[in-house]
Amino acid sequence: MKSSGNGDTRQHTTVEGDDAVLARRMLDSLLGGRPERLLRCGSQLCLATPRGLEVIAAKAYARQLRVDTGCRLLDAAETSGGALLLDETGLVARWIPGEPLQAIDRPAATRFRRMVACGDRYLLGRGRKLQLHDANTGETLAVGIIDLPGRLSALCLDRSGDILAARSQTLALVGREGDRLVQKSLCSLGDGEILAAALTIPDPGSPPLVVAFDEFGWLFTLAVDDQGRLHKVGSIDLELDGGVPERAGLFCDGPHVIVASGTRLVHLVDLRPPTGQQDPVLMATASVGTCLADVVADDQYVFLADAYQGLVVVARSLLEICHDDPVARKVAIIDPDDVL
Repeated sequence: MKSSGNGDTRQHTTVEGDDAVLARRMLDSLLGGRPERLLRCGSQLCLATPRGLEVIAAKAYARQLRVDTGCRLLDAAETSGGALLLDETGLVARWIPGEPLQAIDRPAATRFRRMVACGDRYLLGRGRKLQLHDANTGETLAVGIIDLPGRLSALCLDRSGDILAARSQTLALVGREGDRLVQKSLCSLGDGEILAAALTIPDPGSPPLVVAFDEFGWLFTLAVDDQGRLHKVGSIDLELDGGVPERAGLFCDGPHVIVASGTRLVHLVDLRPPTGQQDPVLMATASVGTCLADVVADDQYVFLADAYQGLVVVARSLLEICHDDPVARKVAIIDPDDVL
């Protein structure tokens, strides 16, 4: 407690240290159950929160025991039959339903903060640094630097081996050359920070299309030309509600993209524009949550991670016909006693 030093004798509280870190930890203690990532692990749905991995049986929608890392969980990624968890100490651990956590890697030089996985590989990122690892052994396969301004705001690892890395408003296409990750192409998008990016094949046999969503609600489509360069093809301004989101999610199903906007809205977009046009087409929008941070789907349901409501399950058939209330189920993971 101290006075302001300008004649004001009122007492003011000061906090030593990093205010942002302290504020984050206070929020974690209050709303530590807020989902930040959504995974499908066999017959279970898993919500990654700062407290750990919340496991929900997909058919019964019953909560299982939480997978606790012992410290703040930063990110999680789906692998065949299980999940990889990245905690704030830098530890990467594998979790398979019914088995204990198995540590597979702890990078010594950098404590990474983001992770994505695909097949038998996972990708770590922090700042300008990227590292590709073997998901079975933790072995480092390749490393690289993305020399762009801004912060690392989105990552994608595709089955083809291509990597998408967004730093603020710029999207980089990264490829592997031996033990190096090499920046192949760059494309600057709109004014907003890119929150999510993905690769999809709209129609069988067609070339892949890159999809990116930014904090101002713009969904961009990009193509890769014969020289491997990214170029913007089209865009659509999707409605947001509740301000500028910090997180968002994309689920690509061929020509369709389901967007968890980071606000209360979920969007269904068709990547096949009418003849003579290039922009994607909005098919449906529904208000189903509070702060939708991530999304996965199957033929019947759209599963959404809501930062305050937990798991939100939407009937896909009702979403596609713009039904007023497509919500089929909600599973809360923040206990009322935690916030009272």
